[in-house]
Amino acid sequence: TLVETNAGKTKREGIEGSAEYYFTPALLVYLNGVYQRAKYIERNTSSGDFSGNDIERVPKYIASTGIEYFPAKGFGGSLTGTYTGKRWTDAKNTVREDDFFVANASIRYAWQKYTVTLFANNLFDKKYAELRDATSYYPNDPFNVTLSLSMKF
Repeated sequence: TLVETNAGKTKREGIEGSAEYYFTPALLVYLNGVYQRAKYIERNTSSGDFSGNDIERVPKYIASTGIEYFPAKGFGGSLTGTYTGKRWTDAKNTVREDDFFVANASIRYAWQKYTVTLFANNLFDKKYAELRDATSYYPNDPFNVTLSLSMKF
């Protein structure tokens, strides 16, 4: 069982940037990136003094990119990807989780007031931990496909 506690004083700083361009009203290409530092300023617990360590589960780098084509009617779709950098799994900064890249895609058809979308998530079936600590491991979702039907009122 994962037990969360207040972290004490922390400092988080970084920079985020994004760019997007609409080639047409329905065709978007985008890129986002984040660099961040997250440190414990004061964190002294019965498990130890973690002051000065990186905050666990916070990667230094995150980047995403994608192309989306979603016209008001007819066929559309998307191809997106997200990179998540290495991150510590514990406050002691002894176990580091590997970085990973996850790609997703969708195809949809829209007509009248209905839209049907088929999503394919984690296209390359990348294995990584959503969350890990000394006693627990929570794996990511493997490759999966979902179907959605929506209606506008």
